[in-house]
Amino acid sequence: MDELKEKKKRRRRRRGGNGPYKGFVQPVGTDEQEAQTGMLEAWFQPELLRRCTPTERYFVRLLHESLIESTETRHLDHCFTMARKAISYANTFLKAAEGKDDGAAKPVLARFRRALPAYIRNPEHPLCVRIQKNYTMCLLGTARMQLADFRGREAAEAFLALDDFPVEELLDYSLYALYQRDYVPKYIQAPLEQLIAGDPKDEYPAARLMQRHFVVHVGGTNTGKTYQSIQKLMDAESGVYLAPLRLLACEIQDTLNHSGVPCSLSTGEEEDIVPMARHIASTVEKLDLYAQYELCVIDECQMIADRERGFAWTRAILGCQAEELHLCTAPEGLPIVLRLIESCGDTAEVFEHERTSKLEYLPEPVALDEVEPGDALIAFSKRAVLEYADKMNAVGRPSSIIYGALPYPARRMQMERFLNRETTLLVATDAIGMGLNLPVRRIIFTADKKFDGKNSRELIPAEVQQIAGRAGRMGMYDIGYVGSLTGSEVIAEGMRKRVPVIEKAMLGFSDLVLRVEHDLLEVLKVWNAMPTIEPYQKMDITSYIWIIEKLKSRGIELSKSEYLRAASIPFEEKNAQLLDRFLEYCSAFSAGEGIISAPELKFDSLDSLELYCKELDLYYSFSRAFGYEIDLDWLHSEKSGAAARINEILITQMRKKGNSCRKCLRPLRWNYPYRICEDCRRKLRREGK
Repeated sequence: MDELKEKKKRRRRRRGGNGPYKGFVQPVGTDEQEAQTGMLEAWFQPELLRRCTPTERYFVRLLHESLIESTETRHLDHCFTMARKAISYANTFLKAAEGKDDGAAKPVLARFRRALPAYIRNPEHPLCVRIQKNYTMCLLGTARMQLADFRGREAAEAFLALDDFPVEELLDYSLYALYQRDYVPKYIQAPLEQLIAGDPKDEYPAARLMQRHFVVHVGGTNTGKTYQSIQKLMDAESGVYLAPLRLLACEIQDTLNHSGVPCSLSTGEEEDIVPMARHIASTVEKLDLYAQYELCVIDECQMIADRERGFAWTRAILGCQAEELHLCTAPEGLPIVLRLIESCGDTAEVFEHERTSKLEYLPEPVALDEVEPGDALIAFSKRAVLEYADKMNAVGRPSSIIYGALPYPARRMQMERFLNRETTLLVATDAIGMGLNLPVRRIIFTADKKFDGKNSRELIPAEVQQIAGRAGRMGMYDIGYVGSLTGSEVIAEGMRKRVPVIEKAMLGFSDLVLRVEHDLLEVLKVWNAMPTIEPYQKMDITSYIWIIEKLKSRGIELSKSEYLRAASIPFEEKNAQLLDRFLEYCSAFSAGEGIISAPELKFDSLDSLELYCKELDLYYSFSRAFGYEIDLDWLHSEKSGAAARINEILITQMRKKGNSCRKCLRPLRWNYPYRICEDCRRKLRREGK
């Protein structure tokens, strides 16, 4: 017991030091308050802030005022000597001048305030001398760190300008924490709640005034769902087909035009308006909510649960102005689709479609030398597809090739070679799983894992069954077979297991967010955090926020509607070359330039040609979105030429030009072991990188 008391005494002595106060728990007198106020005023040098932005200058003054006001005792726990705490707090405050934060829980200024009496009582201490000289710059560093939390300055400026801004709380809370607590609910969330209907179906009043009838076609892959719907579409006076992929939209446009039904095309990357056409095939995102149709076909409705694109299916089902709508969905999508239809007060009937050809699983591994004509080898990367195609070609088995990065015209050419029996095998990624009707007898998985953009993971049952369903073709093969090179248990389990029922419909934001008079980024974040009713779930808006932040960080100034329009342009933002071109176009528009530069092909390699096609798509999409004139004949000629050259390389020159250097883009053979060519490797070695 005596030992415990002695420890407490020693602890009190350490905290109190040798000064006149035997500890930190001391009140601050009136004289002490005046001394603190006078010292802070003497330390503050506003002339050092001349080169700062107006927002930074104003915020620094507020921080200074909050310190002045805090000299009245609000806590008894103050530092009166330059003991350990006061020294630690001084160092933390000085780090702020360099833009460094030690990550402590409390704000920097809250700690500085507690130690202020110690700095005033010990003005000769080296740390106190440094604080006196750097006081203003420390405040500026603190201000910049807190303003950085906003990313865009507009929201911070609006908050700081409030008449009832809580200056007295700036020492205890960061500016962004106060913003989230006081500003967001009152000035952003409340207006949003007034604009946006509580029930998403009420955002489409024109559709609510109609008595729509839904015909839901349910079945697995290759059951004729889409075929039956398209027959109805051809008989209608006017109609729209909504596809998950551009290739499917193009295919349906061709089908209708060849059947004598004039049909236009509208996708994010191209547009083909046929004179006098009353039918249109488009990707689901391109639906015109203001147009009226006799009949609408919405394909692959189970994609309503997709985190990034599912909102487009929700929007189409709730808002399309058609008298009759035909929805094609896998069985797991039926409950959610019917729930949305019921919420709209519309009528519905369900038709179940069964496969006319059987589907059998091959439990034993299928060796590569056992591959037969009509088989499709499924891989999950471009490199793997090219590798297996090269192996098949080497043993006299010509193969058609399909993968995600392959431009759509080139895909068509490869598909036609398979359909015309110019090739006997198909080597493809899971891109064939959705809507590509090809005469495939056996689906053979070369792997049971895929990279989903974030992680390498095993295939889920829905993916296995979607791809496997392409085996067998109504009217061509009575039985379709599914197997793998390894006899994978993942594939076997995926074939046996029931796909879970979809319970959520993704919900997107509308143009109503533009009506809230605040920073668009903050409005989108608030919208994303707002709760919604069942069975809806907010879409992933990460890419929108990332693009807008990227534009703002580059100093590209646009209106709110222009920021949103730019963020909606479809392109691979993770591709550095495409991102640079996109930013170049946005910068040109922001500067008022009347023309944007068209892409140019740099090298004759597979990668370079694929990139060129993507750049052409971006050039078209941006020009259409922002009103630039386009030479459509030139664009079509360049796309067709690039696609034909890609097709030629895949047929005859894949070994020489199937890859390219990631730095200089010079052609490499498809299986070159490095990502950069030998010249670039030598250059990097010379530079010591």
